[in-house]
Amino acid sequence: MADHDFDRFPGTARDEASGTPSEIFDVLWGALVELLGSPATATLLRRSARRQRGDFPELVELAITRKDFEYTYVVPAAWKYANERSNAALQALVQDLCSLLLELTGPVVLRRLKTSVATGEVSPVSCGGQMKTKPTLQLESTGDESFDTILGGGLPAQSVVVIAGEPGSGKTVLTLQILFRAAREGKKCLYFTTLAEPAIKVLRYMQLFAFFDAALADKQIIIADLSAAVRKGADGILTELSAMIEKHQPAFLAIDSFRAIADHIDARHIARSFVYDLATQTAGWGVTTLLVGEYAADELSRYAEFAIADGILRLGAEKQELTSIRQVEVLKLRGMDYVSGIHFLEISEKGVFVFPRVRAPKQADDLGVEKPERVATGIDGLDELFGGGIPRTGNTLLEGPTGVGENDTKPSVPSGGGRSRREGHSLHLGRDAGPASDDCD
Repeated sequence: MADHDFDRFPGTARDEASGTPSEIFDVLWGALVELLGSPATATLLRRSARRQRGDFPELVELAITRKDFEYTYVVPAAWKYANERSNAALQALVQDLCSLLLELTGPVVLRRLKTSVATGEVSPVSCGGQMKTKPTLQLESTGDESFDTILGGGLPAQSVVVIAGEPGSGKTVLTLQILFRAAREGKKCLYFTTLAEPAIKVLRYMQLFAFFDAALADKQIIIADLSAAVRKGADGILTELSAMIEKHQPAFLAIDSFRAIADHIDARHIARSFVYDLATQTAGWGVTTLLVGEYAADELSRYAEFAIADGILRLGAEKQELTSIRQVEVLKLRGMDYVSGIHFLEISEKGVFVFPRVRAPKQADDLGVEKPERVATGIDGLDELFGGGIPRTGNTLLEGPTGVGENDTKPSVPSGGGRSRREGHSLHLGRDAGPASDDCD
């Protein structure tokens, strides 16, 4: 694939006619908001500023705040004047921003941004980045190889996935299993409880599973209670989550239960704005987000999180006589060739294990399964129905009531061809006369 070089991106002014860093930042902010919206713009610029503070401490003064879903900013005081230091700080910020845009969106957004900013009075600056036309999609494991296979290889990194199901279906266990798997790979995780199961109970019961590791729980998995922020409303929740994400910069974020947050925000338009801003912020920070909640099957269309989410995993159970069978279904997973339908799920002290459902032969062929050698029956339509004939090494039962022609359907199996009859196919003929028949053939 061809690489695309972005060496000429509008950024720091090289001369006084180009404007001050403050004026250039105004143009950059406006162009980003037009392309990506305010939440994404704020998140990306705050992330880039944080990453460049070591070399340019003055970037701490770049304050981007939110109130009632409206974003405002204040640039460093020194940016009101064009000088070498201010220009260098802004250039570092823009270069880091380019890197983030390339990582998260590929070259598309950066190209459009260059076009949008071209009308502003700014000079070009080296973006210093290259990227392939088609970005690769990184995958995160669930901790169960069978479930990863069903998902098409795992959960897409930096996506928002809703883990839905009724109480007791295994949502929290699956979520913690995913987090501990990530923690073993050295990734930091944030796990928030809300107005559902208290953190003290989660800490107690998760220790019963084999995937639990006390050392990882202390260093890599940060468990915190979000209930106080939930009582403050949508703005309070976003403020708390943003602060924790910026502080710890996790690879994973889990909120359990997210349904409690959705129910606490009464106004539907506020709930949708909240979910949108949350999804935008976590994507901008490169976080894989798991939203866990108690949702029934008929409630999926009522909540905004299901429309905005990249993936939906629904857990449940089906009554069968005196027992109950756990199930899981992948309803949505953007960018993945997942296996649809109902799969069986089991929870033990080792964690969650998923048993893939039986699939049609065409789907099995995609997995590279070797096709068995087949023997023609001599009946064209029947051979086509069997995919070329009946398997050579196997057992086939032809069954039917008297007179339907099962004796005439027997294939003529050659005895030669380097294969003995003992290695060949076994054909069984059976008759079912039916309950009303006196035929004793």
